[in-house]
Order: sequence, then C-alpha cells, then structure tokens
Amino acid sequence: MSIYIKPSKRGTFTSAAKKHGQSVQGFAHKVKANPENYSPAMRKKAIFAINASHWQHGGKKKYPDGKDGSTYTPFENYSENFKNHKK
Repeated sequence: MSIYIKPSKRGTFTSAAKKHGQSVQGFAHKVKANPENYSPAMRKKAIFAINASHWQHGGKKKYPDGKDGSTYTPFENYSENFKNHKK
C-alpha cells in the first residue's frame, strides 16, 4: 500500500521548514509544540512528517550496479546474510 500525496502539496512542508531555517523534523516538532501559531493544514503536515520518520525507508530505491546495467536493492538479502553470519 502506498500513500498518495496530491502533486500540488508535495514539498510544501519542506519548503516551509527551509523558509524558517530549520530541518523538516525540527520544524515539525516546533509546529507540534506550538499548534496555536500554525494552521490546521500545517499541523497535519507536521504530524505526517513526524510519523513518516518512523517508517522503514531503506532498501526500496534501486541503484545501478555498474556491471551489466541491471539494478539492485540495498539490503535485499540482508536477513539471509545476517542468518549465515558467524560470530
């Protein structure tokens, strides 16, 4: 299942954070701490950003391996390699 974000809304929270001179997470926590100073839409975006930081993002992007033009996903065999690892 994927999350759909309306194209006109993509990047709006990041640009607001940059405008305030903060990181996305720093700005999200600032908005969450002072909700009376921000619009309901901005508060929703802040909560979404905080929640999204807890998701597992790694391993989904494809990278070229440089050999034959094929791609690989980092950590695609991580659990298998971890099981076979000897201490």
